[in-house]
Amino acid sequence: MKSDITSNPFDQGLGFSDTGTGNAKGIELFIQKKFSSKWYGTLSYSYGESIADDYRDDKSGTYPWDYDVRNSFTLVGGYKVNLENSTWYSKIRKSKLFSWMSWIPLMPSDRFEISFRYRYSGGMPYTPQKYNFYYRMWYIDSNVELNSHRSDYYSRLDIMLLRRFSFKNINLTTFLDLQNIFNRDNQWQRVYFDDGTYKMSYQYKQMPVGGIIIEF
Repeated sequence: MKSDITSNPFDQGLGFSDTGTGNAKGIELFIQKKFSSKWYGTLSYSYGESIADDYRDDKSGTYPWDYDVRNSFTLVGGYKVNLENSTWYSKIRKSKLFSWMSWIPLMPSDRFEISFRYRYSGGMPYTPQKYNFYYRMWYIDSNVELNSHRSDYYSRLDIMLLRRFSFKNINLTTFLDLQNIFNRDNQWQRVYFDDGTYKMSYQYKQMPVGGIIIEF
C-alpha cells in the first residue's frame, strides 16, 4: 500500500512511482549450431522499441524509454579438441618437460577449447542536463524533449582458452579469458560534478582473467 500522507514501512517502491504508461514491441532471430565436428556456435539478433507516453501534464506525445537500445547482436562460437587418446600426445604427456611447461596457455592438453563472444548493442537514450550556476546544481529542463540523445553504441569481443586435464582422482581446468580484445571505451554513465562539469565513466577496458578449477 502507498500513502501520500504518511510513510509506510512496508512500501517497497524505493521512491519510484508506477504511474508511467507505454508499450514495447520487438522481434528476435536466433540461430544455433549444436556441438558437432568439434565446433559450436550461436547467433542472435533482436530489434525492439520501448516507447513511453509523456507523463508531464503540459506535454503530449511519446519518447523512448531509458533502455530502448533498438539493435542488439550477439555471436558466440567455440572449437573443442580431445587429445586424450592421441598417440603423440600420450607420449609427450609422460615426459617431465611437459609437466613443467603445461601451464603455458597454448600448450596442448587432454581437452582444449577456444571460444569467443562478441556483443553489440545500440546506445541507450538519455535527456541532457543543464547546470544552474546560482544554485550550483544540475537539472532537466521541463520544456526539453525527453531522451532526445543517445549514448555511443556498445561493442565488445572476448576470447577464452580452456585446457582440461584428467588425473586419477581429480580433474583440472585452467582458463585464460581475454576480455574486451578491441580495448574499446564502452560508455557507462555521465558523472556530474558540483562545479558544472561532467565526466564520462566507462566500463573496464582490455583485461585478462585467468584461473584454475579443481574438481574432485
